[in-house]
Amino acid sequence: MEANQIKMLLELDELTERRKKLFEFISSDPQFASLTEDEQNDMREQWMHMKGYEAALKRRCTRAGLFKN
Repeated sequence: MEANQIKMLLELDELTERRKKLFEFISSDPQFASLTEDEQNDMREQWMHMKGYEAALKRRCTRAGLFKN
């Protein structure tokens, strides 16, 4: 596996972990409700963009043959 492919997989793993943690915070942490509406909306938007970025990385990894079938 090439260095750039390893970096892509690491980036995907890190992004997936961060996205999951943000979702957990948004969906179940009582502190989320104490944030301003603008902050809540921005965090939801951030989560949505993270999902899109994650999907793009998964497609790139798939095209590079990095996922075993």
